[in-house]
Amino acid sequence: HNVAGTLMNLGQRDKALELHREICGPAGLAAAFGATHEHTLRSKLSLSSALIACGRGEKPQYSVKPQLFREARSLTEEYIPVVERVLGPDHECSLQLRENRVEAIMNDTSSTPGDRAEAKAVCEDATRRARRATSSSRRRTRSARSSRSSGATAPAATRATRRRSRSCARRFPR
Repeated sequence: HNVAGTLMNLGQRDKALELHREICGPAGLAAAFGATHEHTLRSKLSLSSALIACGRGEKPQYSVKPQLFREARSLTEEYIPVVERVLGPDHECSLQLRENRVEAIMNDTSSTPGDRAEAKAVCEDATRRARRATSSSRRRTRSARSSRSSGATAPAATRATRRRSRSCARRFPR
């Protein structure tokens, strides 16, 4: 993942995507750890993120590639149930995969109004789940802090929940 992510950051998107696909392929992590191991499932999340990033065409030298959004959408449809069964629906990997599904639907030119309505429901549900998971995490953090009096910053889960909530509100204004 790290090498593919570095290649993506360096602008070598095609190489990065090829490496992500290799990692997720039959001879990749699934062969090493098994199809439902957390590493394998996280690699599917990384691949869906890479497909979306490559599909966007954010810089002038990159053109938008709708087929990559469709591929990301198909991948997330296939793996959300697996990730939720293995890691749980409130696990950060599950929530991020659902967020990628929303992103893929919203950027896929073949999405119907029904698909977009589904994306909105998925986004709102993921935000609710993240808030619920974060609130229980905050209670545990407060309890731990009171016993050791530390002034740590907000946990990563809290920051991710805030980001997810803003993202959902931006995509689907009331």
